This record gives sequence, C-alpha cells and structure tokens, in this order.
Amino acid sequence: MRISLVSDMHIEHGDLNWDFPEVDAAVMAGDICLVAATSERLRMVTNQLLADVCASARHVVYVFGNHE
Repeated sequence: MRISLVSDMHIEHGDLNWDFPEVDAAVMAGDICLVAATSERLRMVTNQLLADVCASARHVVYVFGNHE
C-alpha cells in the first residue's frame, strides 16, 4: 500500500506549490489551512487542493489540526 502524508501546509501563507503522487491513501494531518481566513481566494485554493488530493488517492483521511 502506498501512503502519502502531508501536514502543516498552512496554505494561507501562500506556498501553493504542491504535487501529490498517485497513492492508495492520502493522510492530511492537520494545519492545512486556517479556517478563520475567509477570503474567497483562500476558499478557492483550499477547494482546489482538496480536489487535487482526492484525484491522486483512492482514500483520503483529513485530520483537523489546531488551526482548522
């Protein structure tokens, strides 16, 4: 089984360069984005990130961190 693990991406700080490998399971282990940052652009970027992860993995586990 191939598993990808990401955490502490904090995409609200602007690092939007990600490339997710094709895997059986992706684990997003918290602090991916700041929920309180409610700009339309951040919502769109977050939605695209989640779509990219879902497209690259058969199963996705998202665990909230202290910033979500």
